Amino acid sequence: MEIIFLALMIFLLSFTLLFPWIYKTEKRDRKETRILRFVGASIGIGLVLALFITVIITFLFVVLVGSTKMLNSLFSLHISGRALFWIAPCFFLYLFTFDHVFEVVLEF
Repeated sequence: MEIIFLALMIFLLSFTLLFPWIYKTEKRDRKETRILRFVGASIGIGLVLALFITVIITFLFVVLVGSTKMLNSLFSLHISGRALFWIAPCFFLYLFTFDHVFEVVLEF
């Protein structure tokens, strides 16, 4: 249930961020079209792009949760499911931010 809620929040956030950007771009490109068709096309494009982003992020999250569950069962760590649900994004955050910072500092 938590993963569905996470995917829904990602979808809504990405759609609300993408729609104004697509609407402005389409408005600039098309000056002589009907407003209903124009808004419908912008909504359709926004939905497709938001769905694409949601599928990718949710897939990565499911892979990370699965790998942490596997490590939990392999090493008998006895970590709850809710804790694993929070460990996965923390690992994702570490992987793409802190690890890069450490790499740049050590490379310098």
